[in-house]
Amino acid sequence: MKQYWPAIAGTPVTFQPGDKVITRGGKVGKVLKSSWKHDLVLYRDPKKEPEKGFFIVTVDFGGYKSDFLRHDLSGQRLVGGFW
Repeated sequence: MKQYWPAIAGTPVTFQPGDKVITRGGKVGKVLKSSWKHDLVLYRDPKKEPEKGFFIVTVDFGGYKSDFLRHDLSGQRLVGGFW
């Protein structure tokens, strides 16, 4: 089983509250929170081994919230509180 870890050299590898993100579908939102799920196992590709350990990121789209895997988002760090 492929195992992911939440940090590299003590730094979390995820988005922080307030970061601007873009979903794979092109929606733009703002991160509300992110939490590590060590025991979450996903079988995303039947031809590959299962994967374990994921960040779940809650994103606000200006009126509604949705949860995503960190792997399914791209984005950038907010600078000066504006995006």
